[in-house]
Amino acid sequence: MGFTFKQFHIEQDECAMKVGTDGVLLGSWATGGKYILDIGTGTGLLALMMAQRFPNAYIDAIEIDAKALEDATTNTLLSPFNNRISL
Repeated sequence: MGFTFKQFHIEQDECAMKVGTDGVLLGSWATGGKYILDIGTGTGLLALMMAQRFPNAYIDAIEIDAKALEDATTNTLLSPFNNRISL
């Protein structure tokens, strides 16, 4: 089961940590800058939310779990922000 936001969709089949209220709230409250670092990106939710909210930002997203990285990669590649997010 995935989640669809305004400009992107999140698939979470492989990631152990599913999208929840806390992640969505954090993404809506966080302030951005020109360069953003998302440590432990999981599905890529926060990286994608930051890219959507801050169109001039470049995001580096880091994930050590291989399964979560699969979801983050898929979600990022299918988004309109894939040129501004590095995994």
